[in-house]
Amino acid sequence: MMPSGSCSMRGEGSALQHSGFSPVQDRLSGTRRRILIGFVLDTWVWVEYWRGNMAVRPWVEEQGPLFSSTITFAETARYFTIQGIDPATLLHCLDDIRTRSTVLPLDEQLAIFAGHLKNREVEGIADAIVLATARAGGHQVVTGDPHFRDVEDAVYLGKE
Repeated sequence: MMPSGSCSMRGEGSALQHSGFSPVQDRLSGTRRRILIGFVLDTWVWVEYWRGNMAVRPWVEEQGPLFSSTITFAETARYFTIQGIDPATLLHCLDDIRTRSTVLPLDEQLAIFAGHLKNREVEGIADAIVLATARAGGHQVVTGDPHFRDVEDAVYLGKE
């Protein structure tokens, strides 16, 4: 059970692109190279961060730019409800997401893109929304969710 007023679970924090990178032309050589734009943190990362998992800490505190999907709010609320964590703590943790990352909204175009990704690349619709959010912005998903283990443009932090 998390303490009230804390976000720690330790008892004590246009056109859709279909790759995880954005093409950029190198001014000196004239060749095109791909550069990473940012990272979309999956709900798994946020929950593990609040639980004190040191493996995810650098991803939340030292990487950037960071993004989160609005679906992360739904997944976080569901997780906290199942765990019996009080609503005040949930609100603090949702504020943590807003403070540490840019929250990217789900719109019609992104929802359609996610629908195409579901079952082709990931199983759940929430996972598909996170993946679509990342790809639309030229980002990579950071997660430990096994559904992302074999997704090329995901940074998988979970157990092998």
